[in-house]
Amino acid sequence: MRRFFMILGIILMVFAFVILTVFIILPSVVTLDDTPFLKNIMQSVACQPGEKLTASYSTYDTPTSTTRSTYMSCVNSEGQERDASQQLIGIGAVGYLGPFLVGLFMTLLAGNLAKKDRLQKANAQVAEATSTWDDSWKDRTNQASVGNYSEPAPAHVSLTQRLQELKEARNAGLITDAEYTTKRKALLNE
Repeated sequence: MRRFFMILGIILMVFAFVILTVFIILPSVVTLDDTPFLKNIMQSVACQPGEKLTASYSTYDTPTSTTRSTYMSCVNSEGQERDASQQLIGIGAVGYLGPFLVGLFMTLLAGNLAKKDRLQKANAQVAEATSTWDDSWKDRTNQASVGNYSEPAPAHVSLTQRLQELKEARNAGLITDAEYTTKRKALLNE
């Protein structure tokens, strides 16, 4: 599921950049007469049937830069113009922000789910290792009380060695700091 969210989120963000490019960036960089495909797309979106999209360009020169402004309008068969610039910019802005934000949140959600899965797996491994260590400790204690001396009884193992084993278990991530502190106090109180 998280993989689906990740892929869909990326596709939505790419789609958002395509919308941004088609409706906002390209019309300000290239003339619509040079790109009939772009003109047809914009005309079908902004103009009503029977209207044609026209673009006029104004260039302003300043000592430090040159600015080009594009004015787009839909012209009907009677020659009446209707402003289409604001509509196209609105479509470009909403068409960019909507899919981009949804895609971004889906991608972040998928990343969070992946992180959560990794954390749960790590916690499960630590819990398993801790229970194994606890079982081993209990087995050694039980063997000593039953009289099976194949391993040295905990009483015969020096306190230093037992504390060292406990510290190694904590450093290996087999037990938590709280468990370490509790077991250490118990050993020191014996």
